[in-house]
Amino acid sequence: MIEIGKEWFARNGWTPFAFQIEAWEAYLGGKSGLVNAPTGSGKTYSLLVPILLEYLRDHPKKPKNSGLRAIWITPIRALSKEIELAANRAIEALDIPWKVGVRSGDTSLAKRQRQRDRPPELLITTPESLHLLMASKGYAEYFASLQSIVVDEWHELMGSKRGVQMELALSRLKKVAPGLKVWGISATIGNMEQAMEVLLGDYYRMKNTTIIRSNIKKKTEIISIFPDEVERIAVGRTFRNSIALESSSYCGEEPEHAHLHQHEIVRRDMVSEDARHSTRAEWTDRHAPRIDQSAIATMGRRTAS
Repeated sequence: MIEIGKEWFARNGWTPFAFQIEAWEAYLGGKSGLVNAPTGSGKTYSLLVPILLEYLRDHPKKPKNSGLRAIWITPIRALSKEIELAANRAIEALDIPWKVGVRSGDTSLAKRQRQRDRPPELLITTPESLHLLMASKGYAEYFASLQSIVVDEWHELMGSKRGVQMELALSRLKKVAPGLKVWGISATIGNMEQAMEVLLGDYYRMKNTTIIRSNIKKKTEIISIFPDEVERIAVGRTFRNSIALESSSYCGEEPEHAHLHQHEIVRRDMVSEDARHSTRAEWTDRHAPRIDQSAIATMGRRTAS
């Protein structure tokens, strides 16, 4: 069966990585486990391909409407479409009569009902939506034909409330669907063995498990982009100049009152852009500091003299 996967890769001009072939062999050998691979390295096909190959091996006549066969858990709804496209591409190329369904909080009620009445062979969903399905009437019959479940981005879920949701769901699904294979996909973390133990639960103690490591070193290149010329943005410069011109008549006043006008200029300089469109009187009522009326009277007498 592995050769079928390799041939499909070759038709697309691809060469499977060593970790992908290792994952195919482990899955078809009945194992559960964890795939450790970076984003963009082909981790989706490391588990999607053997799921399809298992169907071809066990059902050479390719019967239709075989019930729910596989569940792909993704904690990020934005990835659902990407996984759906990848799955449909492989299903069409291998000529498998499977339907792919996506169920999340955005799925319409009508579509959810159709998925409930006639489940797709591959269901892409979230931890929350999986729990809602398991809380529905007749869920045991719905999941009875389930062969495998893949938990993507396990490093993001582990240790969170959503991770606990998955642990509880897996514990129940193992009872409902005997022989269920459980796989996770995770980025590199320090406690990979413990991450697999949490994911697999009692399966981990059965020792029929494995960790598949990609060992692909991705090159990271950081390019800083700056404009050819960097200018300082002078916000409100025209407004400040106009205030300075209006205040120039006070330049010859006594020092004891000069701080009042300096304070006024500073306060006006802090006004927002909206103040540009207000009249000076309106602005003064809202923002100008309170000036002692006796000081204003004294200033008037000195100006007159």
